[in-house]
Amino acid sequence: MSSISAYGATIEVTQAGVYITPSRLAQALEHVPHLVPIDRITGATELSPPTAYSLGEVELTGTTEVIRFAPGQAANMTTLIDAVTDAVQGNAPALVPGLHFVGVDVETANADWGSICQIGVVRVTDGMQVDSHEWLCRPPAGIDHFDEGNIRIHGITPDMVTDAPDFAAVFPEVVAYVADQVLVAHNAQFDLTAFSRACHATGTPVPHWKFACSLAASRAAKLGITSHRLPVVAQHLGVELDNHHDAVADARACAGIFVQLALRAHATGDIETVFTTLGFSLGDLNTERIYPVLSNPPTVTVAGGRGHADGAAAPTPARSAPKSARWAKAATPTTIPDPNPDADPNHPLFGHVITLTGDFEPYDKGELWEKMAAVGATVAKNVTKKTTMLVMGPWDSVTSKQKRAEELISKGQNIEMWQSMRLFTALGLDPTADDAADDDEPPF
Repeated sequence: MSSISAYGATIEVTQAGVYITPSRLAQALEHVPHLVPIDRITGATELSPPTAYSLGEVELTGTTEVIRFAPGQAANMTTLIDAVTDAVQGNAPALVPGLHFVGVDVETANADWGSICQIGVVRVTDGMQVDSHEWLCRPPAGIDHFDEGNIRIHGITPDMVTDAPDFAAVFPEVVAYVADQVLVAHNAQFDLTAFSRACHATGTPVPHWKFACSLAASRAAKLGITSHRLPVVAQHLGVELDNHHDAVADARACAGIFVQLALRAHATGDIETVFTTLGFSLGDLNTERIYPVLSNPPTVTVAGGRGHADGAAAPTPARSAPKSARWAKAATPTTIPDPNPDADPNHPLFGHVITLTGDFEPYDKGELWEKMAAVGATVAKNVTKKTTMLVMGPWDSVTSKQKRAEELISKGQNIEMWQSMRLFTALGLDPTADDAADDDEPPF
């Protein structure tokens, strides 16, 4: 698969469609890389040829997309027209040769990550989405109640799963669908932990799965966006997401994001090779535990995406940010506020002993502690035998506090596991889309 230089952009034509990467200057003017899907294109029409003094133009027939060519790029224009014609006829090269995986997403009924009520999967071959499937199911017994907050997010109600099979019945079908493929999820630690907890709750064998994370990869890609939530990243990369919080729609978007990140990094090969190129090693789910996705030392940074028609310099070695900066955002304050004894006892946080772990942008922990105490919660720095709730902000790996909470839960302690957006909602906080934390509740 070769790149075609156009005026202010680099074009690549694949089985999926025409991928347009604006130059750095064009991106600075808010032109973003995007894919024009092949099923929307009926051909390529020359509107005007480039001359010695003027630009030429090609329209992707069936769309409003017009690609311009500079003087002297007439041969490139012909190459594009021929490539699009081949793609429309089904003769284009693979999108990302060798990249095979299964995108996955789950929806949960309540705050327990194991309360799976919907599973969506999409099969990717050579970077192309070739098949998808979804299952509605009853969550495992004992954690099968539906919280109003979760229903508001995904729209799945108890009545919708009344006649559905339970998790233990559908999960073997999921395992068969995945087979020996690597999984990719957006915030994979959540989805894989959900599978693990649901399996243990139902006595279902835990599969041995390798997995990658599109959330971690999108953060590392330096996309220039302030939130890495699934819809924000999808929109930025031109990936379709038509029904956020539907499991199969989210799985498709997650898969699309991962493929686009591979394209931007010029990554080819199998999923492990691509994920390594993006800066990470695969995570691992097994019967004993979940080994998280871990970052590898960066090798190169591709400035501005996949290549530039404006003569951008070759990639240069990336510099690691000071480690202290990342940890500073999650630093624990020193002064713990006292709980308000006169707070409303019906508040969902009243009486809870709560520990925070991870990153809570755009808020700092001291601010959240004050608000938690004001509604009657007891703030604790660490997870102990008195802990009744752990609230988790985004982080690149499983924190020691989360590990301790899961250990105590396995021994019978009742600890609610919340994501940061649920805490924000309970405290009446409404971060804007630009400043929002990277996860929803549940984290997709």
